[in-house]
Amino acid sequence: MKVKAIVTGNDLTEGIRFYGDTNYDDETIERLKQLAMVLEDVVSDLESLDRQVNDRQEYSAKEIKRQLDTMRNDLLWTAFGEEMAEDIIKLLEVAE
Repeated sequence: MKVKAIVTGNDLTEGIRFYGDTNYDDETIERLKQLAMVLEDVVSDLESLDRQVNDRQEYSAKEIKRQLDTMRNDLLWTAFGEEMAEDIIKLLEVAE
């Protein structure tokens, strides 16, 4: 059965924190592993979409590509900080 729901980032990270208690921290580790699998699926799907719209000339394809690029850059800035993210973005642009 396939169930769809609206999920927020806070829903995905609820309960994930350092507790200082081995049992609770083991639960955090399990949640992190589960979250990693979900994020891998999301990134894989978005990478597939990026390949679909790459070099397309339709307006909608260009807008999708622009939004994917914006999202990637925002995530890089959040994950690595502005200076390192800028370096990564430059490297990605050269690779294209």
